[in-house]
Amino acid sequence: MHRTAYFCLLLSLSLHASYIAAEPPRSNTALSDADLHRYQYCGNDKDCVVMRNGCCDCANGGFDVAINKMRVEDFKARFNCMSTTCTEIAPVTPCGIGTVTCVEHRCDFVSENDFLEKGAELSQ
Repeated sequence: MHRTAYFCLLLSLSLHASYIAAEPPRSNTALSDADLHRYQYCGNDKDCVVMRNGCCDCANGGFDVAINKMRVEDFKARFNCMSTTCTEIAPVTPCGIGTVTCVEHRCDFVSENDFLEKGAELSQ
């Protein structure tokens, strides 16, 4: 009886350790396009939400992206922002303001800041 319980405990610990090893590493930097892609699959625009890619907001080293709303918790878990210091520059328009769409089964976000920057370039 004790052998069975001991074996079950070892098996459980082994499975837990392999699960932990399979989790993606946590970081305070933005995910690459390749890493981001796994969070962006969508069927329609309503599947997508705006999230911050990294620890800092769009005016302070990070940037906004669209991801599948069913993957929000997994996406947040990729970041370790406890000891991250961000600058405190105010954005032209608040971060997260823009258009979220599903384009070719990938969530996409176009910020209003992008529109303002392109407009400024065109007027010069």
